[in-house]
Amino acid sequence: MREMYEPPKTPFKEWAPRALVVVALVWAVVAVPLCGWLLWRGPEPTPQPAERELTAVDAAAVSYAHTAVTTGWVQVKSQVTSSIVRLEVEQTVEAATGNSTGRVLSASTAADLLVLGDKVMLRGNAEFWATLGVMTSTPGWVDVENKLGDLPFPLAKAAKSLAPSKDARIGTSETDKTEFRNGDLRATFSRNGISSLTLGDRAATVADTAPPAAEQLAAWQADAAITAKLSGVSGSLTVAPAPAPPRPSSSAAPSTSSRPAP
Repeated sequence: MREMYEPPKTPFKEWAPRALVVVALVWAVVAVPLCGWLLWRGPEPTPQPAERELTAVDAAAVSYAHTAVTTGWVQVKSQVTSSIVRLEVEQTVEAATGNSTGRVLSASTAADLLVLGDKVMLRGNAEFWATLGVMTSTPGWVDVENKLGDLPFPLAKAAKSLAPSKDARIGTSETDKTEFRNGDLRATFSRNGISSLTLGDRAATVADTAPPAAEQLAAWQADAAITAKLSGVSGSLTVAPAPAPPRPSSSAAPSTSSRPAP
C-alpha cells in the first residue's frame, strides 16, 4: 500500500521561540497602550453633590415664582386621604385672599368646592355624599369644616417658604426639572416655571396662569350665605339642615293722630 505523505515535524526548540515573539508583539500592541491610558487618564471625577446653594439666577427664579403664586389666580390640584376615602381636590385660588372655587372628586362623582377664609363648603348630590358614608339629599351648600380632612391646599403657607434664604438649597438633577428646598417646602421647577409644591406630606401641582374666577366666586359666595352643616365623627357623619332664613322685619305700624274734638 502507498504510504501517505507526512510533512517533516519542526522540533520544539525551533518553534517555541517564535511563539514567544508573537505573544510579545500582542502585548506590545494591546496591553502597553492600555496601561498607558490607565496611568494618564487622571483621577476619577468628583461626584456632584445632592444639593447646592442658590445662585443669583436661582434666587431670581424663586422670587418670580413667589410673586406668581401670591398674586392673581392660581390653579392647584392635590389629594386628601382619610380613613374612609381618597379625595381629589381642584382649586382656583384668589392668591390675595386665599378664597377659592373648585371641585372635590370622590370615586366617580364630584361636588362643588367653595373656600371662604377658614370656611370650607361642598355642594353635591346624594350620590356624592354616599361615597363619603353620608346619607343626605341636601341640595345646597354644606359647611364641612375639617371633618373630611384639610381639603384646601395651604398655598399661603407654602408661599412664605418659597423665597431665597440662607437655608434654601437647589437639588441637583440630570433631568430638565429643578427642585427648590427650604424647610418643609419642596418646589419643582420646569422650563415653564413652577410646576408643583410639597409642604410636609401634602403635595400639589400648580399652574400660576389660571383664568380669573371672580364672577363664579362672587355668585357662589352669595348662594352660600346660609349653609347646612356636617356633624358627627368619621364613620357616622350626618348633615344638619340649614337654618331657616330670618324673617323680614315688619315695618312699624303707622301712628294715628287724635282727632280734634268737634
